[in-house]
Amino acid sequence: MRRLLFVVSFFSMFLIGCVEEVDLNQNGDIPNKLVIHGYITPDSQVTIQVSKVVGVTDGYEQIADASLEVTNLQSQEKKKLLYRGNGFYAESMNIKWNDSLSISILHENNVIKHRIQIPSNVVIKKVDTFTSLISFVGKTRAYRIEFKDSAYIENYYRMYLIHNYLNYIFSENGSKIDSFYSNEKVPISGSELPFLRNNFNTYSNKDLLFSDESFNGLNSRFVFYETLPNYQSIDKKLLSVTVVLENIHQDLFNYLNSRNAHIWQQSSITQLPILVEGNIENGYGILSSYSKAQFIIKF
Repeated sequence: MRRLLFVVSFFSMFLIGCVEEVDLNQNGDIPNKLVIHGYITPDSQVTIQVSKVVGVTDGYEQIADASLEVTNLQSQEKKKLLYRGNGFYAESMNIKWNDSLSISILHENNVIKHRIQIPSNVVIKKVDTFTSLISFVGKTRAYRIEFKDSAYIENYYRMYLIHNYLNYIFSENGSKIDSFYSNEKVPISGSELPFLRNNFNTYSNKDLLFSDESFNGLNSRFVFYETLPNYQSIDKKLLSVTVVLENIHQDLFNYLNSRNAHIWQQSSITQLPILVEGNIENGYGILSSYSKAQFIIKF
């Protein structure tokens, strides 16, 4: 027993010697910089959120008196975004695929100039569904998607799946007394080469991020599947499934990859979270663009 106590005491002293206390300097210098977030897509309202860098223990500090101006370099349309509350600035603009935008953001001594290009249009040609037997999942719903990839530039994609439900409310005796609609983004995966080439897909189970490196300019056909078993429930009915495919700017692709890894690694005790990759010069955050296609499968 004494030998056991000696061994435990010895290793406890060893572990204590490896611990280094680090003081959290809450009064350190906080950079006077803006945090910008905005994803712009064709034929929709331009919306950008502006806040500022704050301390670790402080709450969000949204900015309500910034000046934001967006210019479409193709059509020369120019709009000042109006403040809509909670740090959001928005205005309607006529934006098409492949347009280039110049964005100017001013607040106090902060000046941010940014230029983005809207990706080309993406069209889903067909989606087929079938039942597949997947290891460690069982019988589940699989999808074969076909779309046309543009050959002009290198394209980056995000794909995800939404279940649309009719949910039932039952009385104490089991009778249906009411219902409501809901939707849910569901876990998906795939073993196609474009999916496997992006190692960051291991950090997210509800998005597939991939580039057209292996199929540039060709008709693309891929199979992906849900990673939950296909089962029926008495309290809700699956009405339809929406397959969403986004052609996203490379900056947004890199941002989503690093953000997914950062969120996953925060829950790990063996890995330090990586830095989230933004694209704002003289600030933080992401200003980017995407185009989107949807294909609805009704049941």
